[in-house]
Amino acid sequence: MSDIDSFREKLQSLVSKFEKDKTHYLSKGYPEAQVRVDFINPFFTALGWDIENKAQKPPHERDVIVELYPETTKRPDYNFRINGVTKFFVEAKTPSESLDYINHILQAKSYAWSTKEVYFVVLTDFEGFKLYDASLKPNPRFPNEGLIFDFKYSDYLHNIEKLRELSREKGEQGSLESLLRRDKKKAKDYVYLRINLSLKI
Repeated sequence: MSDIDSFREKLQSLVSKFEKDKTHYLSKGYPEAQVRVDFINPFFTALGWDIENKAQKPPHERDVIVELYPETTKRPDYNFRINGVTKFFVEAKTPSESLDYINHILQAKSYAWSTKEVYFVVLTDFEGFKLYDASLKPNPRFPNEGLIFDFKYSDYLHNIEKLRELSREKGEQGSLESLLRRDKKKAKDYVYLRINLSLKI
């Protein structure tokens, strides 16, 4: 079975699981910690990321740094890395809260912006999935600036190639950078702008 077929099969299972008990997952009694265990962790594991560090890599070499108590650390829920270099952050929310809340979007983007070296952030509750270019300072007036794609769980299987750009394998090949450059909705290539500015410092 190819990598894409394996991912499609696992993703289909997660989508079906969510659809079957959707009312429960959208209720206020379903916490963020549980959606991470039930859906978000398996989603990224299916994309080849070693969420649980089964390879037993030392802390500085782990593929993914997971914040178990993010509400107290003020750090993103997930930090996805290759060879110790962060490729993107993921901020998780409970499905009972809208991902369109401005505060949620600004919170997620601010994690990447504050590093000055991480350009991408995902905001997800599994019901929805937003990928942002976070190379611009978060702006409350234009919270969706830099939005690369925005899918509902029912759209996942139709956009499987785009979601695979976030796989570990594709990440090693510079997939996110390529995705950013070919995003036609963006007026400017913000990554190049940031690189040019850094070279002048």
